[in-house]
Amino acid sequence: ESAGEEGASAGSSQDPWVVRGADPWAMARKQDEAPCVAKALPAAGPPAAGPAAGLEKGSLRVGPDGEAGISLMWVPGKGYEVREIDDWPGQPSLHLGCLITGISGVSLEHARTEDEVEDIFGSYFRDGARLWIVPAQPVGSRGARIPSGKGLPHPQHPQQQQQPPQQSELATAASSSSVFQTWLQVDKRAGAGLDLAWLPSEGYVVQAIDARPGQPELQEGDVLRWAGRTCLNGFSSQEAADKALEMALVNGVTVGVFRPGSDGRYGDVVRASAVTCSARPLWLPAIALGTWSWGNVEFGGSSCSADRGTSSIKEAFTAALESRVGFFDTAPTYAKGFAEEVLGECLKTAPNFAYLATKYYPRQKDKRLDLAMIAEARASIARLQRREHCSSGGGEGGLATAAAAAGCLDLFQLHRIAESGHSLEDQADGLAAVAKAGLTRALGVCNCSQAELETIQARLARCHSLTLSTCQVEFSLVRQHPASSGLIAACRARGIVVLAYAPLAMGRLCARPSGWSAPGWGRDGSRPRPFGAAMDADWPGMKKLHEGLLEVARSYNKTAAQVALNWVLCQGALPIAGARNRQHVEDNLGALGWRLASNDVAKLTALGVPGTTSDFQHG
Repeated sequence: ESAGEEGASAGSSQDPWVVRGADPWAMARKQDEAPCVAKALPAAGPPAAGPAAGLEKGSLRVGPDGEAGISLMWVPGKGYEVREIDDWPGQPSLHLGCLITGISGVSLEHARTEDEVEDIFGSYFRDGARLWIVPAQPVGSRGARIPSGKGLPHPQHPQQQQQPPQQSELATAASSSSVFQTWLQVDKRAGAGLDLAWLPSEGYVVQAIDARPGQPELQEGDVLRWAGRTCLNGFSSQEAADKALEMALVNGVTVGVFRPGSDGRYGDVVRASAVTCSARPLWLPAIALGTWSWGNVEFGGSSCSADRGTSSIKEAFTAALESRVGFFDTAPTYAKGFAEEVLGECLKTAPNFAYLATKYYPRQKDKRLDLAMIAEARASIARLQRREHCSSGGGEGGLATAAAAAGCLDLFQLHRIAESGHSLEDQADGLAAVAKAGLTRALGVCNCSQAELETIQARLARCHSLTLSTCQVEFSLVRQHPASSGLIAACRARGIVVLAYAPLAMGRLCARPSGWSAPGWGRDGSRPRPFGAAMDADWPGMKKLHEGLLEVARSYNKTAAQVALNWVLCQGALPIAGARNRQHVEDNLGALGWRLASNDVAKLTALGVPGTTSDFQHG
């Protein structure tokens, strides 16, 4: 399935981030959190010319638990003095004895009482909040000073005084995601010292940070959305985006930064944890390309041709990498290994810039799950030709995966919970064996319930010091059970990325203004497709859902399928959208770069159904 199955793409010539408001993710956040400022603040603020001479600029770090790890003492007429700094989450902008005189553009110096200064600071307390700091004398401690930013332009520099587009002062997003602004140091020789990868719908993803000139407030995986007055997303080509970025990069330029978490609601990049805390995370695009239809005769059409659709499949692969969404979900059971084999052939063109996820399907004959999973992982690596390709050199324009360099998988998943004969602990131990053998960077489960996920996660953590990265389930408007059952919320609380297969109900949600008929299954199309069938017997309900999709799609200048995919993103999950040709990929990408307003999400949710579980689908 893909958005392309609808037959028409309804793109927009406008910048997708600014069509629906100043902050591209504000509407998605509003349904889950209140604005940071809940009451009127004192009128007192910083001088109009900016911080006085001798002040430093920094930002506040706030961990996922809502703690900053600092002890503060109010100094009347000045602000807060920093008395203690814990190791977690760390405050590189602060040191012991310094004074915080302002936060997010509001002065603390004019507060008349301790309650008043607490109200101001608490109202703007969030990860990435801008701070004005009076440095103390350097001290030899864990709070030692960081470089003061010597050489940065004066705060009155016009590049910094202009308000950037899409600026938001809302509270930190859930799931460790955050949006903040900071300043870049740009050296005449070293530039900004950033290795960046362009992502059209977002901007630039930080892949690495050089020691010179140093960017202490940035980290790998951060996304630069704007610089100065320049939006870095929405460009039609990387050449145009690079030119705009080059012109904007001056010393001290203000940049808007999105720091991804595990939740797909807030941006088009998500952070998936690796198997161990010390390993490099996976920075995944917010939409994956599903390969179940590759060479699968049950889908009919090109799959029945002499080359099983290989030529169009390779075009789909190329289109995905060109658009920087090289995240591919496959399995040995897809067309009996053909999907993995053709993906391996495709990878010869760009081995280092594709994330590969595959699976192990439990079989009754497998008595030792650990050995069976290791054997399956090695067989998949051979079909994908990962080890052969990892030494063939890099490509350009994407996030290089550590798995490609190591010749292993990016994500290895348990396809389903074993039917009998193996405990959940045995299955967790099997996953751990694959990770310990160095065959994968991350582990995931599929089709499990919340209780099963929690048991497997607990076993991995307690006995192996490992963690789950993903949970893949069928999730769409016509199967909302993962959301209504609490599974998605449980994953969000644990930092586990939710992957949604059949997000278009295997083509059923590709509503057309001209009418609709259920997509067929099998060579002759005489059978219904196996997933997404919850409303097949409710034609009046399906018609209302289609009408709702089309109505919302018109208001966003999108297709119904793109709206259905975006609805999945608005629930925090990453859709795995099938694509068998270039047009399918390009149409699927129309779901990125924007989010539905909360009232549209609620409207569509009400038109869908929870769906059911089965022996195969527990969650």
